[in-house]
Amino acid sequence: MGAALLAAFIAPAAHAASSAAADEVFPVTVQIPYGFLFLHVPTFAASIPPQGAWEFDVAASSGNNFVFSDNVGRALSARSSRVPMTKAEFDLIVATHPGEDAYYIDDEVSSVAARFGRTLAPSVFLGAAVSVVRVGGGAWMDGVIENFHDTFGFPSMYRNVVPRGQATTAIHIGGFDSFLDPSVRTGIGDPIVYVKWVPARRFGAWRMGVVSGVKVPIASTSKLLSSGSADFGAAYAATGDLGRWCVNLNAGLVFPGRVDVLGGLNASPMFGVATSFGVKLDPVSLWLEFQWEQSPFRKATTSGLAEDVADLALGMRFPMGGRVRGFFAFTENLIALENSSDIAFHFGVTWTTRP
Repeated sequence: MGAALLAAFIAPAAHAASSAAADEVFPVTVQIPYGFLFLHVPTFAASIPPQGAWEFDVAASSGNNFVFSDNVGRALSARSSRVPMTKAEFDLIVATHPGEDAYYIDDEVSSVAARFGRTLAPSVFLGAAVSVVRVGGGAWMDGVIENFHDTFGFPSMYRNVVPRGQATTAIHIGGFDSFLDPSVRTGIGDPIVYVKWVPARRFGAWRMGVVSGVKVPIASTSKLLSSGSADFGAAYAATGDLGRWCVNLNAGLVFPGRVDVLGGLNASPMFGVATSFGVKLDPVSLWLEFQWEQSPFRKATTSGLAEDVADLALGMRFPMGGRVRGFFAFTENLIALENSSDIAFHFGVTWTTRP
């Protein structure tokens, strides 16, 4: 499906190479195993196409997850061979640690997301995003991560005592218990509708903009692909065009609804920031992005799921013909190793009708 969507946007393109002059930050957010449940503070530039112009992008992302609470980690440390986490073992961990929350998420989350929108007025852009989400095993990335750890002498973090390609989700928070094995599931994600306002006025080399959006809860809650509630958020962008260099700053706040799929858990508002640096070397541009966001579970649990998330992304935009430009990015988690995706890969294309 991802290849078909990408081809649909690439097909109308001419063969002339495009310029990096209009390149912007990547449309990626922090990478967490349950990220598709929530709206997130976006990375976006203070820029919109001219009035009447359309803009599209399609992105495929895949993130590898192997996160667990401390009590689960102690159980894994006692193993000496690769065996899957079973419901009986997880229930025993919960029973032997009364009053403690526990979780174990070993999977790979992949998505294909399409964003599209149009500038309706000189400073107003209306957009939407739709996606398909798949939660599966991820044997290839499991192997890549283990080999990387072995090569450079990093600890295995107990990956060497569970099967590669296993998809298991086990959660015990308060009175909520869920165990999905295998947890391979596919479906549409919750769509997002947003409005971006970017006034024409500049402040030297800088432009300012704001965006507000809502996540509409239509995806499956039985497959744990939606929280079951709407999320609302708003964010600010400051973009500086400094010759070949571009600096982009974002800050925002998301107000999530109740997490119906976790027993009606009350999620906390999430504040997030992002700093991005780009250098435009026609016809390509290189980007470094740092993102930080609070956990929506920080008041619901004392386990690692309460930790803030920090990611570092490195990527490139490049021409694909006509007004179509492609991008590739790689995300590595920082600090919150018990709460965020280990690594993630992002591929996509952007197409605009702007001159």
